[in-house]
Amino acid sequence: MRIRHLAVLGVLAVSAFLSAPPLASAQAISPTLQQLSLPGSPFAVTSTPDGRYVFASLSGATTGIAIIKEDHRSARLVSVLATGGGAWGLTVTRDGRYLLDTVQPPNSSVTPAGVQIIDIRKAIAGTPGAILGTVPTGAGSGPIEVALSNDGRYAFATNEDNETVSVIDFRKAVASGGAASSLVGNIPVEQLPVGIAFSPDGRYAYVSNEAANPTDPGYSPTACNTPTGIGTGTTPGPAGTLTVVDLRKAEKDPARSVLASVYAGCSPVRVVLSKDGRVAWVTARAEDDVLAFSTRWLLSDPSHARLSTTPVGVAPVGIQLIDHDHLIAVADSNRFTTGQAGSVSILDYRKALDGGGASATVGTFASGDFPRQWGLSDDGRFLYLTEFSSNILGIFPVSDLVDDVRPFDPHLGFGSPFGSFGSPVGSHTWRR
Repeated sequence: MRIRHLAVLGVLAVSAFLSAPPLASAQAISPTLQQLSLPGSPFAVTSTPDGRYVFASLSGATTGIAIIKEDHRSARLVSVLATGGGAWGLTVTRDGRYLLDTVQPPNSSVTPAGVQIIDIRKAIAGTPGAILGTVPTGAGSGPIEVALSNDGRYAFATNEDNETVSVIDFRKAVASGGAASSLVGNIPVEQLPVGIAFSPDGRYAYVSNEAANPTDPGYSPTACNTPTGIGTGTTPGPAGTLTVVDLRKAEKDPARSVLASVYAGCSPVRVVLSKDGRVAWVTARAEDDVLAFSTRWLLSDPSHARLSTTPVGVAPVGIQLIDHDHLIAVADSNRFTTGQAGSVSILDYRKALDGGGASATVGTFASGDFPRQWGLSDDGRFLYLTEFSSNILGIFPVSDLVDDVRPFDPHLGFGSPFGSFGSPVGSHTWRR
């Protein structure tokens, strides 16, 4: 592995955190929202390509996949597919045939930890055998996020507990019912890998790791103040990293596919890419910031790859680009504070990228407890937010959210292509 970062970056991340100005008092907005109660704690959320069904992964009191039917402006819980353990990351194949989830069972002898393959039609119909199989990622791996390569041939799972990303031959996994032989191998990354995103051209993967390896050049065990739990304060810890992976190599020789790793603030937990693939956006949870990186410079000029730092709310986790990359939605989890009442920050993409700092936040609103992960429908019309500790799935019409932030800054220069959805309908509660 080549470590492409400078020692000073870890120190600069802390200095920026300590000297950052308080978040500006952005406009408080009240976007249209449906709150759907779920029987467990939702982690990830995704939808079918046609938008008719939404899936939320559950752990806690009830484990499995919540299957949700969506009709215009109302949604209802249809059923929960049991997964044999806590379900975490989710992704749907582009043809809408299969749902992939990561599962962490309490008893690995019954259901292995790994990536499950689910037949969506059977799951929706409640037909037995919806889970085709589980590709094991290994004991103690802690699989957390799962994503499919752009061509749909390989699945990638970040293993939070053993510093790897598993590479799975997806076609072989489907044909074999999840046979262990469909695991191509593991990519060595850094400590506590969670987020993963692919470049639009399918050449690179970007993995966020909450902590750097002690062997990294410039590693400092006291670079950050890392929360230790709910209401328990912080402890010194290392900065995290953003790892760049060559996908072509990863599909053949995962162990030698890492191209670079760059310091990426304190506890970087999620990463998303702009539609053109030129910018990687990372939530730095332990410093309450969103960081922007040039994907080109991550490889060619890592010391200048960080383009901007934008302060947001407390402990940001989920991040989603919306409205054709004009806005960025950030889930401020507040996960380490007693009560965990969270919030959402809406950023102007261009202002954040240009270093606008706190002024890039154009709207904020309160959420439930521990807002964690975003999802976006394929047509860009609906935004989904999991509230992990409230057992709630929030559903937002994107056009309404865009309309709410536009009055705050008449110079934003964007609008929604979808128009108004009209009056709320359905039997569920929508609130402004």
